[in-house]
Amino acid sequence: MDRRILQLEMERVSVGNDSDSLSMQRLEGIDRELATLKADQAIRTAEWRKNREAVDYLQALKQKIEDTQGEIADKQQGIKDTMESIQTADTEFNELKDERAKAKQEFETEHADYVDAIQALNQAIDILADFYRDSALIQQPALSLIQIKQPVVPDAAARADMPDMQTLSGGYVKKGGGAVVQILKTTRQDFQTGQHNLELEEAQQVKDFEAAKDAYTKSRADLVDAGNRFQAELQGAQLSLAQAETDLADNKDKVQAATTYLGQVGGSCNVLIQNFESHIGRAHV
Repeated sequence: MDRRILQLEMERVSVGNDSDSLSMQRLEGIDRELATLKADQAIRTAEWRKNREAVDYLQALKQKIEDTQGEIADKQQGIKDTMESIQTADTEFNELKDERAKAKQEFETEHADYVDAIQALNQAIDILADFYRDSALIQQPALSLIQIKQPVVPDAAARADMPDMQTLSGGYVKKGGGAVVQILKTTRQDFQTGQHNLELEEAQQVKDFEAAKDAYTKSRADLVDAGNRFQAELQGAQLSLAQAETDLADNKDKVQAATTYLGQVGGSCNVLIQNFESHIGRAHV
């Protein structure tokens, strides 16, 4: 058909230069035949384009399937990595909880020891304070008063009697109870300082743990959201892949027929189109 159209186009160029009646009738016949052939050619061209589009569609489906398979692999890897990250975060936080529980138990034990020690010191201080307050001054048992007189010595010169002498064997002796109480008070102060520092350390550890817990909770929630997003995207990709594979299977026979058709007509059409201008040029000569 394409060759016949080319021939008629060339003949029309040749006949068109003549004005006689026979040439005019021939020109009208050429135009009618060209119109018929070109209409048929338009139908065939539309069919060719349709088949070409079918082949292109098949190639696009194949590319889409390949791309979707890669996307699915990426989503599956993303889900795997996210799950591993969640498991790692859970493990690390559980270890942190165990450490916090152990530290709290140690704090409570040590704090109880401080409380007991301070209470014992308070009781000791109270008892000793009461004791030394009631017995601040202890009197020694009895004053000894001894009279010493001049013995009579025969033939000795007369002497004046010696004065009476008194010897104090005791008096009031102040005991050292205040120093003992002060030592106990100093010791109590040391224990109270240790208790205070222990409480400050525990409060800081609790604060650090709560901060770590908040960070873990947020991080885990973000990971769960990411995992859900990956899962939804994976499902979408899998549905897209299934549809593309179905479309490929449904159009495979049609595309095969189109490919055969295009192979048959492509060569002749391309040659005619490429040589059309040269044929027209020779006809004018």
